[in-house]
Amino acid sequence: MCATVCPAKVIEIEAGFDPADPAHPKFPARFEIDYSRCIFCGLCVEACPEDAIRMVKEVPGLPTFDRSTLWLGREELLNWNPQRDVAKPYPPAPVSDSPR
Repeated sequence: MCATVCPAKVIEIEAGFDPADPAHPKFPARFEIDYSRCIFCGLCVEACPEDAIRMVKEVPGLPTFDRSTLWLGREELLNWNPQRDVAKPYPPAPVSDSPR
């Protein structure tokens, strides 16, 4: 959904298919975001059902003199570990045993 809603067309997804996995037969074989063309509108963040794309100032490291660092692939996105998000805390907030 994020690639469909992106007005700058900076998200590229190549679909893969694994018939051996009946629960998840379709998966992204390639998922890349080109931040050098991104207009930072936030529509992809709103469209993402899995909270995989976020808008925080730490990612990517802007400004930069190297365009190759502006391409984020599946590996970078999977290893990205944000510390907090207003909408969905990451990691989930610990459950407190004390009554309020």
